[in-house]
Amino acid sequence: MRNLLINLILLIGILHPCCKNETLRENYTAYLPLKVGNYWKINEKNYINVIGKKKIEGKEFYIVFARIGGDVRNTTYYRIDENLDLIQAEFRKLTPTVVFLTKAKFNAQKGDVFYTSSMGDPANRLVEVIEKTEDRIKFKYSLLNGDSLIYYEEYKKGIGFVNNYKDIYINGSSYKF
Repeated sequence: MRNLLINLILLIGILHPCCKNETLRENYTAYLPLKVGNYWKINEKNYINVIGKKKIEGKEFYIVFARIGGDVRNTTYYRIDENLDLIQAEFRKLTPTVVFLTKAKFNAQKGDVFYTSSMGDPANRLVEVIEKTEDRIKFKYSLLNGDSLIYYEEYKKGIGFVNNYKDIYINGSSYKF
């Protein structure tokens, strides 16, 4: 009986951190729920839609299609890695390579800064977490070459991208605003 109790205590000790980490991972990945079929729509000419999955260098990425203003179309490849970072696979046209950019760090805290890629990469951005609450996180992106181009991206738990979306569909639930 005593050995059974000791084994049970050891098993709980081993399983507990793993379960706690899985709950933590779910909380942070909920900032951008990536699932085929999810979408964020302002209108018929402005939307983001998760349309599929693709293996890139052995890792599974979600294919995210965006239409902006009716004319601009963009396909992006995203995954959330084991560090709870939003990784974007970017295919370089001039060289037959793929570069992985860190677009967001969902476990970062307000004031944290990081770079999207290596210092020699022209796509590199300085990223700062400028707001973080229980259910939102907002990032500021700046170019490193002194250019004044600055943009922001914000994510809300359970909803994903924050913008003026009127129709959002996430994991089987529809939201109308």
